[in-house]
Amino acid sequence: MQMAAHVDDYWDSIEALAMERFLDGQRFGAVLEFHGVDNLATIAPDANPAAAVVTEYYETWLSLGDTWTFWATRRRDGGMTLRISAVDAATRDKLVASTRAKVPPMPADDGKVAVGFWYFADRPRTSTRRVDAPAWTDIAANYPGAVRPRLVEAMSMVRPSGRGRLLLWHGPPGTGKTTAARALARSWEPWCRTVIVTEPEQLFASTGRILDLLDPDDDDETGCSRWCLLVVEDADELLSAEARSASGQALSRLLNLADGFLGQGMELLILISTNERLAGLHPAVSRPGRALSVLEFPRFDRAEAAEWLGTSLPAAVADASLAELVAHRDGHEAPPAPAPVGQYL
Repeated sequence: MQMAAHVDDYWDSIEALAMERFLDGQRFGAVLEFHGVDNLATIAPDANPAAAVVTEYYETWLSLGDTWTFWATRRRDGGMTLRISAVDAATRDKLVASTRAKVPPMPADDGKVAVGFWYFADRPRTSTRRVDAPAWTDIAANYPGAVRPRLVEAMSMVRPSGRGRLLLWHGPPGTGKTTAARALARSWEPWCRTVIVTEPEQLFASTGRILDLLDPDDDDETGCSRWCLLVVEDADELLSAEARSASGQALSRLLNLADGFLGQGMELLILISTNERLAGLHPAVSRPGRALSVLEFPRFDRAEAAEWLGTSLPAAVADASLAELVAHRDGHEAPPAPAPVGQYL
C-alpha cells in the first residue's frame, strides 16, 4: 500500500512509517503512557530499532516486526508515549503486556512534580525539571476562609468543559499565590502538565512562539499535546488597564489564546497571577465567559491570623499576610506591623 505524507523532519518520517503499517493491515492498535523510563532499549522488543531520532527534548524509536510495530517516544522528564499496532488483538495484547512488565514501578511520591520552564535565549527553549510541590491538604490551613473553598474547587477540577480557560489569581504579595500554584500542578499532574512562562513578554510577542510551544501536534517534553497548564506569574504589566499601549499586542494574543481562534483545539488552561487589584486590570481580562476562575487571595484578618499563629497579635494589627505570619512563626521577624490605609502592593 502506498501512503502519501507531508514530511517536515525525521519525526514526521517515523510517524509516516508507523501509520503506513497500521493502514496496511496492522489495524489493532494501542496507545499507552508510562513514566520513569530511562532507556528505550530496556523496554523495546528489539534492541536495534529500524529508525530512531534524538533531540534535546525527546528520543523516539521505531521497531518493526513481521506482525507488529512498536513506536515509543521518551521525553526528557522520563515520561513515555507508546504506540503499538499489530495484525490481531492477541499479538497486540501480548506486546503490550511484555512492555508493561519491563517498565520500572513508579517510585513513592517524593513531593515533587515535573514542570517545564519556557524562556528565550537566542531562540525559544523549554527546560523541564522536578520541583517541590506541596499536597493541597498540607497547606489548606495557610489560606483564609474567604478563599479556601474556592481553592478546594480548583484543586479537585478534572478536564474542565465550557468556554472559560483563564484562571486569574490576584491579591497582595505574600498571600500564597505561588505556593497554591505549585499545589495545583501536583493535584492536576495525572491529567495535565505544567509549563511556567518565565518571560511572558517574549512568548506573547509572537504568535509563532505561542504555536511552537502549544501546538497540539507537538510532542516535546512540555507534554502540551494533551492538557497543559500555562502559568504566567506576576503579570501586572501585561494585565494592567494600560496594557494595550504598553505591551503592544501581547495582551490581545494572550486573550485570543484563552478563548479566541488561536486557542481553538488546544487542551489548554492559563493561570495568571498578579499583585494588582482586580479594578486595576484591563476590563477585557475578567469579562464574563473568559475566566474559568477568578480568585482573590486576601490577607488574614486579625482573628484568623491569631488562630494561625496560636497567639494574640498587637492591638494595632488589623491583618497579616501569610508570608508575614510564617516569618514571625519562624523567628525571623517581629509580629506583623499595622498596614497603611489602602495598602495593596
